Amino acid sequence: METGFQEWLGLWPYALLMIVIASWAFYHFLAPASWREWTGAGLLQAFIIAPYAEMYGFPLTIYLLTSALPLNIPLVHSTGHLWATLLGYGPVGAVVEMAIGSVSIVIGLLLVIKGWTRIYFTATAFRPAVSAA
Repeated sequence: METGFQEWLGLWPYALLMIVIASWAFYHFLAPASWREWTGAGLLQAFIIAPYAEMYGFPLTIYLLTSALPLNIPLVHSTGHLWATLLGYGPVGAVVEMAIGSVSIVIGLLLVIKGWTRIYFTATAFRPAVSAA
């Protein structure tokens, strides 16, 4: 069953509500103590807004753009994996695409953890962090 855009566009108030709730929780529990700490608060606010804008804004933009092109992409979950849909791989391609994305995320997180542990342990030893090449 193919649905219209109106059903999906109605989710923006929920995105705004979740941004307000998440912002309130962060600022309630991690409120900046001085005016100098408020500079980092803007970065935190951008981080809070980014996931909701990506979850609701980016897919809607894709569907609106593909509706102007001669592509028939229905608004269902399996077609949310755009490359699998455009290349014609269907739900199996969506699962493969999601597995590749999950592996990429885990590898990225491991690299971030490795980098931050190197920075932390060199900072506590009061020596510069250099690459182990």
